[in-house]
Amino acid sequence: MRRYYTKFLMVALPVMILLAAGVFLYMGKGNATALSGNNAVTRDVAFCAVEKPEQWLLGIQALSLAIQPPPYISPDERRWHKFNLSVDAGTQLAWHISTRQPVKCAALVFDDGSTVKLKSSPDGKCWNGGKIIHSPVTYRVRVGHQLSTAYSIKVIKDMPPVIHLKNVGVIRNRERSDSLKVNISGMAADDYGLTGVRVVLIPSSDVKNSPVSGDTSVAPDKSLGRGITRHPLQRVVILPAVAVQPDSKLSFYLLARDTYGHYSRSATYTIHP
Repeated sequence: MRRYYTKFLMVALPVMILLAAGVFLYMGKGNATALSGNNAVTRDVAFCAVEKPEQWLLGIQALSLAIQPPPYISPDERRWHKFNLSVDAGTQLAWHISTRQPVKCAALVFDDGSTVKLKSSPDGKCWNGGKIIHSPVTYRVRVGHQLSTAYSIKVIKDMPPVIHLKNVGVIRNRERSDSLKVNISGMAADDYGLTGVRVVLIPSSDVKNSPVSGDTSVAPDKSLGRGITRHPLQRVVILPAVAVQPDSKLSFYLLARDTYGHYSRSATYTIHP
């Protein structure tokens, strides 16, 4: 009996090992592992969609698209090699198209009714032209008598600064006849950069009639350099005892301006000391 049991194990054990290995490989099929530092991240390849290639005219051999962002973002130029793209509002684009054979004419035809005629190199195989993009648009490439499918230029609009009031602290100074020190603190943030942030005090009689457009504090603050995307707002106000009356109040708002020229103003806050 023991002899048959031993033979059974000799036959069954390798089969069980093979089955276990097959199940393990099946469960792991379709997973790709990418290592980043000491951490392993596993992603199922089923969720990694393959990008479809663009449909180019047969006569086009290559494309080099020079992208010059507007000054409020960056002075650096970058390159792109597809007709579909996303840019920031105010970006200068320059198309450099190479054709397989010399052609007599080439142009970019936009759906807004405009056309950019491309300039040719002496051999008729290199074509260049540019356009500043302010809003989303679709366009086609015309090479000779051929017209391409529609390509899309998406535009990323600059967002105005975001302002948060963090804290208002009121400290009474008994040694100076009950004068008050008011600490106002907040935070401003922007997607590309800030040029000015401040806490603006307004007289109590002008709370309802203080338009932002007429306030000189909207002017940029040159103390902020390029690339500052977060900056604190801070103001300390000392109220003498004579100004601290039962009906007195201190009103203020927070103001921020970004590199694009957008500015944001908070609501008006009022403190009753």
